[in-house]
Amino acid sequence: TVTVEPLVKIGQLTRILISKGWTIPVVPELDFLTVGGLICGAGVETSSHKYVKLSYIPVNSLDEATERITKESLKTPGHDFIEGIMYSLDKGVIMVGSLTSKAEPGKVNSVARWYKKSFYKHVESFLSCSQSAPKVEYIPLRHYYHRHTYCIFWVTRFCIPYMEVAPLRWMLGWVAPCEMNWYKLIPLFLRRLFEENLLIQDHVIYPVWLCPAKTLKEPGFFKFGGDADKMHMDIGLYGMSEKQDFEPVKTNKALEQFCLRNNCWKGLSANTFLSRDEFYQMFDPTLYHKVRTELKCENAFPEVYEKVVGRK
Repeated sequence: TVTVEPLVKIGQLTRILISKGWTIPVVPELDFLTVGGLICGAGVETSSHKYVKLSYIPVNSLDEATERITKESLKTPGHDFIEGIMYSLDKGVIMVGSLTSKAEPGKVNSVARWYKKSFYKHVESFLSCSQSAPKVEYIPLRHYYHRHTYCIFWVTRFCIPYMEVAPLRWMLGWVAPCEMNWYKLIPLFLRRLFEENLLIQDHVIYPVWLCPAKTLKEPGFFKFGGDADKMHMDIGLYGMSEKQDFEPVKTNKALEQFCLRNNCWKGLSANTFLSRDEFYQMFDPTLYHKVRTELKCENAFPEVYEKVVGRK
């Protein structure tokens, strides 16, 4: 059991635990995320001193990607990590990883070094590989955990053009920001110019992140029917829209209505425009309100709806 406060960053936690040969069951890809933020935002991710043995499996259609990631997710015994990245509607790579204490010589890749390609660009190089013989690498555990941190999946390239230029990355990559706090230093009027075309959602922009997640039949904020545990898919849309008439608020509201109609959830780390009734149609506040009442929080702290809806 590890006791931490909400402001502890996941990177601080993994640095300490892995050095002692320990880890936690689910570790976010971005090392600057805080424990408090992950609890609020669901903390859906793809997850010691071991390596991760990672296999890259190319797929050639959306149906194939869906079938393959479902098949790999339901295997017994299962993989320790599964994710997918779609680079177009019909081209993507599914990755399956397992913890291991051994690595084949010459196949170790420390993917999180500043001079390395952004991880999503590295994965893209496996699009033309054979499915029958997937390429395999061994990645040091902490590098694997935080493989998407440097480019924040693929969003930072819009702010820092040299991210994918190898010579500039080698010379200047080590000074690149590894968290979003720097973004808050940009004047508001300049940020708005950027945000008008930016979409950051866990629900069409490419690349698209695919992350299978098991939902447990336990009391909590998520609603789902039936008695059995289920597998759901987290779909991450991050990047700049290429449409000239892109309207972020209108698009977000359309995505929210799609989620409501199809019993989906929207990650609370994203911009949220739901009404209070719609919010509690999407999420189950029963346990949350029970705890707030028992701990007399009603007048002490704002409700989660006020914290996440209509943020500037």
